[in-house]
Amino acid sequence: MPTRICLLTLVRQEDGSKCSIFAFDITANKSRLPLARNALRKLRTLRHPGVVKVLDTVETETYIYIATERLSPLGWHVKRKSLTEETTKWGLHNIAKTLKFVNADASSIHGSIRPASIFFSESGEWKLGGFDALSSVKEDDAILPTYGGLIPDAGRYMAPEVSKGGWEVIKQNPTHAVDAYNFGVLIFEVFNGSFNSSDQLGQMKSIPPSMHQSYKRLLNPSPKARMSVSQFLDQGRRLGGFFQTPLIQVTEDVDNLGLKAEEERNELLR
Repeated sequence: MPTRICLLTLVRQEDGSKCSIFAFDITANKSRLPLARNALRKLRTLRHPGVVKVLDTVETETYIYIATERLSPLGWHVKRKSLTEETTKWGLHNIAKTLKFVNADASSIHGSIRPASIFFSESGEWKLGGFDALSSVKEDDAILPTYGGLIPDAGRYMAPEVSKGGWEVIKQNPTHAVDAYNFGVLIFEVFNGSFNSSDQLGQMKSIPPSMHQSYKRLLNPSPKARMSVSQFLDQGRRLGGFFQTPLIQVTEDVDNLGLKAEEERNELLR
């Protein structure tokens, strides 16, 4: 995860099932300890199907360990350009649903949306982690305004308003603003295989044309005029939208199988 909470290895639990272990070296990263502890606390309390599932946590004087469901970093696949357009859209759809929950339902700002915060589950789903800076707008002692600059690669992914006015400006803008901008950068990176600076974001050749208009609205320089990820999700789900793909349709139908009438269930299973 971004705050030097490193994915160490895959190990077996007592029941024989595999899990992943994340570790944070307190001695080597004392300045980032508040971020690591915030990640630990948020992962314990934030429950959503699209969030990394935590199995257990341990904190000692020198290390923080987090055991999760078995995961692999999204960044591996992005750098190798091994993702198809269909699976990339499915993954972005999953993260958009999770971010909608974080921004709207949990009234929070993730603050660190990028490939390093996203992981593949064993079923191939994209799961959101990297909660180092996750901050509720209702918290007086929110981590993000104070420690946002300590997130690795903060400068490269920083929203324009934060670059100009510092992290304190997030209190004056919509809750979704920073995450929406970072989600736009994420779209660029997963379709291009890398991201170095904001100067690249206007190069949309590798991004599906159906996404172009909404993608540009996510990157609006004005945070108050910027499209939210929730709105992006709604745009993609419209008839003929970029999220109207067979893979997304099937997974959505399976998720809602219990709500369907018998005839609809039989049709889906056929």
